[in-house]
Amino acid sequence: VAASTEDRPNQYLLYHDDGWDCDFFPNRRSSDDYETDTTNMAEYLKREYMVPVKPSGLRLVGTSTNSKLSTEHNEVRDYEYRLYLIRLHETPEMWAGERFRILDKDCCMMSIGDMLSDSRMNSVNHDVIAMVRDMA
Repeated sequence: VAASTEDRPNQYLLYHDDGWDCDFFPNRRSSDDYETDTTNMAEYLKREYMVPVKPSGLRLVGTSTNSKLSTEHNEVRDYEYRLYLIRLHETPEMWAGERFRILDKDCCMMSIGDMLSDSRMNSVNHDVIAMVRDMA
């Protein structure tokens, strides 16, 4: 999910994954059914990121597949991405500062340019960052 706000329109919410030692867009395993998927994604964003969103607030902007090395599992894995975009009216207070906590997650907001300039993020997640850049 690419989550941005009207008052910070070119920045997206990311969380830090310790296993990968990299920042990622909020994500979860998709379900086959689109309606179920959007409902589950909205519930996930509310529960894990405290983002007040309804399934109708999620906009599917594209899908993509890619095989890449999972450094966490030390094997090549196939990934299928379903990209949703959500734009909030304003940045929640808890998202203030360069890095911030949402429940148990270390988070930040970054622009696509900053993500691509970060050597770790670009090497691990270039495909998804480019997907957001090109489709969002």
